[in-house]
Amino acid sequence: MNWLDGKHIMVVGASSGIGRAISLAMSSLCDKLTMISSNKTGSLDVLQQDLVNSKSRIEYIALDVRDYKKFQECITEVYGCCKIDGFVYCAGGTPRYGLLESFSFQEIQDIFDVNLVALTCWLKMLLPLMKKNTSSHAKKGHVVLLSSRSGERALPCL
Repeated sequence: MNWLDGKHIMVVGASSGIGRAISLAMSSLCDKLTMISSNKTGSLDVLQQDLVNSKSRIEYIALDVRDYKKFQECITEVYGCCKIDGFVYCAGGTPRYGLLESFSFQEIQDIFDVNLVALTCWLKMLLPLMKKNTSSHAKKGHVVLLSSRSGERALPCL
């Protein structure tokens, strides 16, 4: 038996990289999949086309993870119709490489906003809701936080 049967999974950063791979895999395993991405490049639209014949009920939401008002509205709306059993955060924004002194203050702010501040805000809103999930098991939800390889190893010239 698949442990994701009947589960609702939300993937933030769903349209590219590891988020895309997770979304593709989850689309054949869980009951409902909510995929969130900024969709600046149209990659969420491409993913939607790739998942036309999915087993899961799928919801696509184009949203900048730093738009706190909109993500709060999104979570409220999603939770209004069903609980979230799993939350996968793999939003990472556009990679920026080079010497630290070549980064603008805005680029540094953007890196922290997407990778740390937004993540913390998502968790602050989601965790209390997930704790209220009814379940016959002790676990009421799963949270998975992922980073790209750039978060795992140092890059040259930094």
